[in-house]
Amino acid sequence: MRGINAVLAASAAALALGSSGVAHAQPDYRGFVDFLYRHGEPVDDDGVRDAAINYGLAICDLYASSRSNEYVLMKLDKNGRRDDTAVYTVGSVRYLCPEYGYLLPS
Repeated sequence: MRGINAVLAASAAALALGSSGVAHAQPDYRGFVDFLYRHGEPVDDDGVRDAAINYGLAICDLYASSRSNEYVLMKLDKNGRRDDTAVYTVGSVRYLCPEYGYLLPS
C-alpha cells in the first residue's frame, strides 16, 4: 500500500508541474518590455507594447515546438534585422519563457 501511495504522490507532482514534468515560470511582461526599452526598441505605445509581447510569446512557442536555438534564429532572421532578433530572442527567453534559457549561449 505504501508503494502505491508513493506512485500516486509522484504522479500528482508530475501533473502539477505540467505534462512535460518541467515547471514553467509566469511570464514577466513588464520585465520584457523594460528589457526591450533598455535595448532601444520602441515600446512606449500600448499597441506597440502589446504587439511586442505577442511577438515575444510567439518566440517562446517556437522554442516550445522545436527546442532548438538554431531553428528559432533561422525562422526569425529572415527579416534581416539580426540586432532586433537577438534582443527579442534573449528578452523573450529571459522574461517570458525562462525554461528555455539553457538553449541560449551564455
